[in-house]
Amino acid sequence: MNFYQENLEINISISIASSVTAYSRILMAKYKNTNQYKLHYTDTDSLYLSFYNIIKQKLFEASYVDPLELGYLKIENPKQDGKYIPYERFYFLAPKFYVGILNNKIDFSKTKIRGLQKKFRDIITEDKIKSLLDWDHFPIKIETLKWFKNLEK
Repeated sequence: MNFYQENLEINISISIASSVTAYSRILMAKYKNTNQYKLHYTDTDSLYLSFYNIIKQKLFEASYVDPLELGYLKIENPKQDGKYIPYERFYFLAPKFYVGILNNKIDFSKTKIRGLQKKFRDIITEDKIKSLLDWDHFPIKIETLKWFKNLEK
């Protein structure tokens, strides 16, 4: 079986993508190596933090947050009356697997469960997510339909 195709044109640049990812890791390191706040989760383009007090939070925001400036961070919490609403709870279970709880419901705008299709969101509950933190948990089974391409045709 031959998986190699000659003259295959793919409009991507692996070297640019790798460079951007590596540079992002370098930039994110300055946010990881500090005791000014509690870092819960980070990815190449996001931070989930909690601050020890409001003064440290205001200093951080004044130094690093500007939603309109390139290279600065932006706060993505929802707003109400011009103020950011803090999440009640967040569960960070694995890379690309985190769940935010807002108003005692899963906020799917800030929840990522790698591989979960949108049509299956209604079966995910906070109790099921919490059960995954227990060593003796039962797996959450979700039947999905997957399509495969026959490479021999």
